[in-house]
Amino acid sequence: MLLLTFNQCYTRNPDELLNTTPIDQYLNIKGWYNAVRNMKLISCSWDDDIGYEITPTDKIPYKGYQHQKGIVLGKKVNPGDLAEAVKIAIKKSRI
Repeated sequence: MLLLTFNQCYTRNPDELLNTTPIDQYLNIKGWYNAVRNMKLISCSWDDDIGYEITPTDKIPYKGYQHQKGIVLGKKVNPGDLAEAVKIAIKKSRI
């Protein structure tokens, strides 16, 4: 599912008329602070030079999130490697 999600990134234009953010809609919560309170954040990204990278974060009170060292998977990912890296990043991330 993660690879499918990556493949679908940027395939649709956002609806500029929306008054709520996608996270507000998905969680049915108003406001960024309420949506991320008591939640961890990991970053899943693709770079043409290094491939997939999963980055855990530390939540800094009243300042946002600070990135830790990322888990670089490379350009070709074996089945299950992306999901395993996400699980590791979730465990490493701190609230």
